[in-house]
Amino acid sequence: MVAYLTADRYRTMRFGTDIDIQDVELASVISRASSLADAYCNVPMRPQRHTFLGGSVVAEQHPWRLAQTPFETTQRRVYPFHTPVRTCSSFRIYVTQPDPDVQDGQYVLVAPKDLMINRSEDYVEVVSSAMTSTGLFNALIVPAIYLASPICTIDYTYGWDFSVVEERLYPTDGLTYQSENNFWTTAEVTVYENGTEVNAASYTVDRGEGCIRFTSPPAIDASITADYHHKLPVEIRDAVGYISTHLLEEASVTERGLAELSSITVAEVTLRRAPESENKGSAREYISQKVPEAAILLDDFSNWRVAV
Repeated sequence: MVAYLTADRYRTMRFGTDIDIQDVELASVISRASSLADAYCNVPMRPQRHTFLGGSVVAEQHPWRLAQTPFETTQRRVYPFHTPVRTCSSFRIYVTQPDPDVQDGQYVLVAPKDLMINRSEDYVEVVSSAMTSTGLFNALIVPAIYLASPICTIDYTYGWDFSVVEERLYPTDGLTYQSENNFWTTAEVTVYENGTEVNAASYTVDRGEGCIRFTSPPAIDASITADYHHKLPVEIRDAVGYISTHLLEEASVTERGLAELSSITVAEVTLRRAPESENKGSAREYISQKVPEAAILLDDFSNWRVAV
């Protein structure tokens, strides 16, 4: 999986933890924090693992209901496991078992132009198809042995696309100017110096880090702004930062041999660790107890239809 923060981005966020460790170590901690965030949100794991950075899904299967009586209607909507849905490139309804090693099964192909993507409720709906008295299939072509329930397979892309206009970028050195967001999309980037568009040949774009690197330094007092798109919700980024900080702090305590210590008294001062929850059987319980700031940020992303 791709972690939701980079080592450099974490350091610039200033969570207050001593992070005098190598980038490879910090990246490993951030990867663990990203896994915990995924587990808290109970992200879908089929047909592949979900990522909040978005991605593509191939041949995701869903049951397809045909009308059984003249008073029923054939199913028209499919709710993909991974959301938000952006595009749907393939939509097939199979009545026989697809076997790519031998030959493809028998199916009805619905063209993308005959599909509507509802981005508010995250479903794909068939709006035009060759309907017959037996639903989507003519009785003459349905084989004698077929699936008890047809299967719909879909190929689609999912993920967010956040547009940012004229955000102020700040220098991390004389040539590099960083934005507030990493993981920029492939959309066009426009950079301005004191409100005037900068020639694209005078800088390079680091989309993963979310920064601009100039070939020659701008004026010290120059105002550098940029238009760009990014794909990671800021709540996920910040939550992973909080969880990473907690993991680093726990590692520091363990290194000092104090992992099992519940309290310590020096003179008149007593320091106590937060009591452990009785229920530690889930990532939700763990994060809610240990990193409540992260739990608040992740709650709006944890209402998935499918939890497997």
